[in-house]
Amino acid sequence: MNRLLNSTEKAFIKRGIPSDVAKNLKESGYTLNGLKYKSLNDLVSLKIPMDVAKKILSTRPTIPEKTLKALLNANKWACCVCHNINLPIIVHHIKPWFSSRSHNISNLAVLCPTHHAFAHSTSELTISLTAEKLLSAKRHWEAQVKNDDSVAVRKAVQSVGDHWYFFNLPRIIEIAESQNIDLKKLDNYACVRKNGLITSSGNLIPEENGKYYSYAGRNNILRYDYARELFLHVLNKLSIENISDRLDRSDIGSSLISDDIIYIQGAHSFQMLNNNKIGSNQDVKATRSANNVVITYTFDRWHATSSSARSEWLSGRSAVGSICRVGKSYREDGKVIVKCTVLAICNEVSDLKKRDYLNR
Repeated sequence: MNRLLNSTEKAFIKRGIPSDVAKNLKESGYTLNGLKYKSLNDLVSLKIPMDVAKKILSTRPTIPEKTLKALLNANKWACCVCHNINLPIIVHHIKPWFSSRSHNISNLAVLCPTHHAFAHSTSELTISLTAEKLLSAKRHWEAQVKNDDSVAVRKAVQSVGDHWYFFNLPRIIEIAESQNIDLKKLDNYACVRKNGLITSSGNLIPEENGKYYSYAGRNNILRYDYARELFLHVLNKLSIENISDRLDRSDIGSSLISDDIIYIQGAHSFQMLNNNKIGSNQDVKATRSANNVVITYTFDRWHATSSSARSEWLSGRSAVGSICRVGKSYREDGKVIVKCTVLAICNEVSDLKKRDYLNR
């Protein structure tokens, strides 16, 4: 009986699969690309003829884009053995594709042409990179890349000086406690405690609740110095990912997980969520958006560090850097949404963002 064929069924039939089998495969949710991940026995059990099954398995599906981007970013686009960023790169399957059928990121290594040749060599006259050696090289290089990112962010933000606009002290203190940081050993602790500027837990006590921002008053510099010192101590204990140049759905959508600490720099939009202009609960929603990736968080602008921070840098649209803890990420209306808790907001820092996002 004649009937319209689905494009998936057509793809099956073009490869020599009988139409009734093609229909069953399509209705069971299979695709031609998906079949390439199966074993020969699996395909035969699905009633695919042996000769056709062998042809299907003779070609390899492409590595998913999100897996590829996550792998390349984790390796800084460099060979995991020699780390030379100036050499071409090849994505290599640690356990061969035709036996593993795995494009899992744990089975992929980034290699230069020379080390890729070594990975395929079995000659006693040349250096051989075994699967064990590759896994070790991959693990150590990816750890180093992650550490290098953290060091770069820490070093860069040391230059911010007096241009920190916001500190989320309650969350910062929670992290300090989890990292066994003794607040009493901070250079500014004794002074702020003596002057009654902080609680026993380390949180700031505003001089007046009727002000525009909580640091206002005659001891505003001391409050700021204490908050900055505490945050920088905490920052030194954290592993940080700089995602400023990585705002792509295929990358961010697959690489960030809950509780990751990220640095994101660029144009942020700040939107007031209520009409409160004095005292606490001046709730603001901040958004950094580009390439259908949206990084967002809310905070109380009452805790801005200065009048200019509150009225200029944390208002409207401003180019700033945010250090955040990832809460959750999800896809919605074609976008990747990442909801975070902000830890601190500062002025833009040179060298931490090089990519331009036009009209974003």
